[in-house]
Amino acid sequence: MTATFAEDCCDREILAYRAWDGKGLPGEPVCEMLIEVVEKRFGAVEAIPATYTLEFLSDNGSAYIANSTRNLARALGLKPINTLVCSPQSKGMAESFVNTFKRD
Repeated sequence: MTATFAEDCCDREILAYRAWDGKGLPGEPVCEMLIEVVEKRFGAVEAIPATYTLEFLSDNGSAYIANSTRNLARALGLKPINTLVCSPQSKGMAESFVNTFKRD
């Protein structure tokens, strides 16, 4: 089983997730989640205020750094940012959620 999720860093809420059998992360679930997250958070893709700079922070997985994913993020008004390869401090919230999920 493989899963991915999108977490709002302000209130630590999981806004969207996808899970499927097998290994690997295709780009389609990530793109679907981006649209779902923006609509859930702002009501509509067009509702993001132009004065906001919203960051889409992800790891360096191929689905996240794919041109199609990064282009969609920019089209949605998000600034795609990737964590450093070895950056445990930037993965703290995600790791905490995964550990809680595994424990429960």
